[in-house]
Amino acid sequence: MPPPPDFTSTTLFPSLSSIPLPSIPTVSIDASDLTFVEPPTLPKASDPNPAYYLLAEVKHNMTITKPTLICKDRDGVEFALTFNDEQLDLKARGLKKGNCVVVPNARLIPSEKEGGSGYVQVFKGEGEFVRGLPGGLEGVVRAGRRMREAQEGRCWVCAKREAEGEEQVRLRRCTGCGVVRYCSKECQTRDWSEGGHRGECKVMKGIREIWPDA
Repeated sequence: MPPPPDFTSTTLFPSLSSIPLPSIPTVSIDASDLTFVEPPTLPKASDPNPAYYLLAEVKHNMTITKPTLICKDRDGVEFALTFNDEQLDLKARGLKKGNCVVVPNARLIPSEKEGGSGYVQVFKGEGEFVRGLPGGLEGVVRAGRRMREAQEGRCWVCAKREAEGEEQVRLRRCTGCGVVRYCSKECQTRDWSEGGHRGECKVMKGIREIWPDA
């Protein structure tokens, strides 16, 4: 099973201030008239291979007319995330307080106020590509790191290799997340109670659902 994306990468998971801004059309002047040159279109959330993702923790639901969330990015900066689709069910997408939101190719709308952080806008028809993860930023990053550090073909607790020794050990996957593997019930119980898997099982499942072929 391939590892998930590296959530510590500021290139793949930039902070709010590092998101590419929409370009303003440039003006070229010749002897006769003004010619407006349209800039290249920014990537969309619906693109099959996003260039980057905005990963942020949902702090509040501030929906009045348009679905709106107040989120916190990896640098601790709070911002508004708005959806131009009044029918979008945020809760059904796992976008609620305490969870993380994943916005592919997020678009930052600059603030008109000096020093403002701006806000992120998801255009109509693209909300279905925005996903939720059942955990906060710290928990998602930790779960992703553990998934990347895991050794393929070994128990996640004792590192025993599959088919090693006289007993011909067979590793079994956690039925909750389908990610972690154990050589015995003892290792599974230990990881659940002491290793932290109780709190990261659903997070790992969510990560695999978003990036099944990462």
